[in-house]
Amino acid sequence: MAKYIYEHKNWTKFTWQNQNINVVFGEVRLIQDKIIGQMHTLGFAEKAEATLTALTLDVVKSSEIEGDLLNYDQVHSSIARRLGINIAGLVPSNRHIEGVVEMMLMPHKDI
Repeated sequence: MAKYIYEHKNWTKFTWQNQNINVVFGEVRLIQDKIIGQMHTLGFAEKAEATLTALTLDVVKSSEIEGDLLNYDQVHSSIARRLGINIAGLVPSNRHIEGVVEMMLMPHKDI
């Protein structure tokens, strides 16, 4: 089974059915709303930790797609320092990870 779109035989002629995709998007949005609702019941520390974990996974997994395997703990620590979240067990991170985190977290500007 192909993992990426470009691995399919006719990937340049990729098509989809809007109705089927919209059903999936609707289900995803419902799950997102449930998660957001649950997040509102958490205290500030729990929200910060959940946000930190989500951002860490986003950076690690996005880099993995590009073939760059990053150390989870170093990315986690780099993001925590950048967001001013004080947690125990922060580890030093190298310049490469700091650069990746900076690039991933910086606001995107439309050109």
